[in-house]
Amino acid sequence: FSFAHLTIQEFLASVYICLLPQQEQQRLLNEYFKAYPNVFTFLCGVTGLRHVEMYESIHLKLTSRDDVVVALKCIFEAKCKPLSAAFFTLDMSHKTVLAYDCLCVSYFLSCYPVSQLKMWSCHMGDKGAEMLLKHISNEVTSSLLLELVNLSGNDLTAVGMEHVMKIVRTSSATLRELDVSYNEIGDGMVSVITEHLQHNNVLTKLNVGYCGLSVRGASCLGELLKVNNSLKELEMSDNQIGDEGVLSVCEGL
Repeated sequence: FSFAHLTIQEFLASVYICLLPQQEQQRLLNEYFKAYPNVFTFLCGVTGLRHVEMYESIHLKLTSRDDVVVALKCIFEAKCKPLSAAFFTLDMSHKTVLAYDCLCVSYFLSCYPVSQLKMWSCHMGDKGAEMLLKHISNEVTSSLLLELVNLSGNDLTAVGMEHVMKIVRTSSATLRELDVSYNEIGDGMVSVITEHLQHNNVLTKLNVGYCGLSVRGASCLGELLKVNNSLKELEMSDNQIGDEGVLSVCEGL
């Protein structure tokens, strides 16, 4: 057993915990959540979080930035549903995430009421952005009520931004703040963003700073400002737009 793959050991450990009395399970779970997060995750998958105390404990950990990644994995493995209709702020900022972690976020967004998604500096990459959409189908898009999306500093290119825009479109009736700064998305993707926002009367803040924009991107933003009356703050620092780009933006004001 000691030479078995670590994942097998963790799975067997979680099965062993399932066979213990509930009180002993709770004691070990409180101890294992931080020390052995994979054991905890496996256990959630095996048990389906059938104990109310354990179920409530996981939901409380969603509010802690230190614990939120493991909590999301547990909810995904157990296929949990919300305990209440209260809105969540999902803050994973400065937590490096893998594609699997983004898959867990996708499940959470599809089942839980989330008003704010903060994943800045998570370095998810284009693959992670793709995984964010896995559980968001046409059947659940009407339930997405995001008011703030911050995906700054996630190593996204235009490819990943295509996936992000699908999430933005599903929340177009509620989304007030969008931050995609510090991602090399370029002029082409900014033109897609501005095209979507032309008829949007909800978004008030847009951050496209350090996104690899040139005069073309600035021109798109200038055209957006001419027709969009809701946008109050536009951040576009650290882009090589030059004097011509600045004039294009000013003309839209």
